[in-house]
Amino acid sequence: MMPMPYAINYNAMIVGILSAPVIGFIVGFIISGLAAVIYNYLSPKIGGIKVEVK
Repeated sequence: MMPMPYAINYNAMIVGILSAPVIGFIVGFIISGLAAVIYNYLSPKIGGIKVEVK
């Protein structure tokens, strides 16, 4: 019987599949926060939209 050229690590696959959405959510949250900070900093200079709630 020939040996397998590589071994499949199923634990790493499961951890990767389960942790990918969590990591993606964290990265997306950070990127959207940075985009909001940059927009709030630049909005007076580029004529941002002012939203007023009454």
